[in-house]
Amino acid sequence: MAAERLHLTVSARYRLKLLSRGPRQYGPEDYQCKALSRRGLIAPLPDPSADGTRRWAITEDGLTVLQSYIQPIRTVARQPERSAMIPQERRSIDDSAG
Repeated sequence: MAAERLHLTVSARYRLKLLSRGPRQYGPEDYQCKALSRRGLIAPLPDPSADGTRRWAITEDGLTVLQSYIQPIRTVARQPERSAMIPQERRSIDDSAG
């Protein structure tokens, strides 16, 4: 697999995500399965059903590409609001003002 990140549509990434959880069954004319298969990201399992559907599984290359789209979670320290950082004088309610 090339070091560069392959461009995948959102629906293709979602399909890979579903297949990463386990093999799934799709119809014989599913265009997205055919396209992902041509790129080597998924492969059909050898047991076609009687109704023509096939079970598909993600390949190692498919997992690698899917992982390249997952952003690492960054924990950023929450910055206090600016007003909380500026010391403020205590205010009291003065009934005589007014």
